[in-house]
Amino acid sequence: MVGPPEGMEGGIGGNERSVTGLLKSFASPSTLPHFLAMMIITGLLYVMMKVDIFGIQERGAVIFLSLSLSYCIAAIFAPSKIGGILLRVDHQSRGVIGKSYWKKGAATLFPIVCISAIVSFVTISQAEEWLGRIAIALGMIFVLMSIFQAITLAIGLSTYGTRVSKKIRPSRIGFGYSALRIVAILVLFCPIIWWFGYDAGDYANISTSEHLAWALFLILIGSIMGIVDRITSTSRKSTEIDGVIADRVAFLLSLTACWHVFSAWRRMPFFSNEVTPSMIVEEGLLMAITILLAVWSMANKNSKKGVKIFQGQSAVFWGISFGYVYAGSISSLSALSKGSLLTTTAFGHILTALVIVGITPIAVFRIRVNATKDFETFGSDGSNGMMEEAAISEIVPQNNEISLEMETVPDEDTIELID
Repeated sequence: MVGPPEGMEGGIGGNERSVTGLLKSFASPSTLPHFLAMMIITGLLYVMMKVDIFGIQERGAVIFLSLSLSYCIAAIFAPSKIGGILLRVDHQSRGVIGKSYWKKGAATLFPIVCISAIVSFVTISQAEEWLGRIAIALGMIFVLMSIFQAITLAIGLSTYGTRVSKKIRPSRIGFGYSALRIVAILVLFCPIIWWFGYDAGDYANISTSEHLAWALFLILIGSIMGIVDRITSTSRKSTEIDGVIADRVAFLLSLTACWHVFSAWRRMPFFSNEVTPSMIVEEGLLMAITILLAVWSMANKNSKKGVKIFQGQSAVFWGISFGYVYAGSISSLSALSKGSLLTTTAFGHILTALVIVGITPIAVFRIRVNATKDFETFGSDGSNGMMEEAAISEIVPQNNEISLEMETVPDEDTIELID
């Protein structure tokens, strides 16, 4: 999907509605300046809102929303020829190295700067008494987006479960299986704790309280796995789903919830007092995944209705718009709560983990066997056989055909007698 504007008017079609096709659109050099500008602007605004330079603590929320609105407008005009000229760099396959590319890149930012500047100026000058409420509302969006992360992940894994389910099999339920899953979770996280928690073996500088804190973390994630295994057992016992796939989906959701708890845990005050590069990378990846899932979901949902403004290069600008909202919500919540990026993101991780645990039974319940033909069922004894419903459906049509033939025969005989 990387090409001139004319080639993008069709949007994402066919396989391009996949995540891979979406990534191709996001990786286009024609929109790279917009991504770089987003990273620079969000970082600067976050620092300025924390320091509260020129009263920007409240005004910063308006700037974030103005930038988001500007990219919403850009996304609508992106498929057109004028949108391609104004918003995308015509790099002519020469790459991003060269003064001409960056000059053209700066020119593509000019319409965005103009729109956001006008919107910000009008809003700040005409609705100054509402600035505090706007900042609070933007901060609350962070809470909604944390919940949205959990919901989109659960829906995605549930859809994956239905896609790979081909036959009905019993779930592995019982104390022994639950214990094995808990051990698997602990084994997976032990090397992660060793690397991030103990600096790859630096035990000398670790206090007793930190040892106890990590031991408590292991107990916590083991409990999460046990709780999820328990609350999903009813859905996994269903005779209408592939129990093996349901077990897998429940385990993956538990693993994700445990990861969010781990992310929040290592942001606790006695573990870290400042943001580390790995945390910044983690939050950046989390934001990117959230944006991709949101845009991909909108592109697929609206493509069925014939709406193409969420596809192709438009998807890139929608993604950047969501990125400004996401970054603005974190900045506003951190500034208003007088907290740091550590505490704000830790709260988001805990909230996401709780929602994942709560929504996992629903995600497992939504899994269905994806089979267009007759499929085998496996009983608890391992035996298999054809579905009785399938056999009945084969017999009933035959009986109907026979009865129709019997009804038509007398009519033919009657006609012959009259003749």
